[in-house]
Amino acid sequence: MIAVQELITSSLKSDAGIRSALGNPARIYDAPVKHALMPFAVWRRWEQKPVAGDYEGAIEYTATIEITCKNNGIDDAKTAVAAIQKWAINAKPEDEQTKIILIMTNYADVYRAIDGRTFLGVVRLKILVA
Repeated sequence: MIAVQELITSSLKSDAGIRSALGNPARIYDAPVKHALMPFAVWRRWEQKPVAGDYEGAIEYTATIEITCKNNGIDDAKTAVAAIQKWAINAKPEDEQTKIILIMTNYADVYRAIDGRTFLGVVRLKILVA
């Protein structure tokens, strides 16, 4: 799972739309960073399960990434969510060990956090790896 997450993160960080939305270099972290510049993204959850049928040996990952924006950052959150969705449509990251055969958005949302000042964007990705 770690290799897939690193490959996806590297691909996201190299995308011009992501860099435009999350800074250059893109602020994508494995864990929350206390004083990170905003907006930034954090991987919140990685799930995996085997895929049966025609894709014997394949693994399905469900990855959730969260974007955090301060104050009136709803437009920043929407822009970042849209950039990740656009990246997912065109992304074909692979390396010697990992062949990703599908990346698609399962879910996306932008909402105000409980503090009333922060906006969050959430994108859940489905990733199939052969």
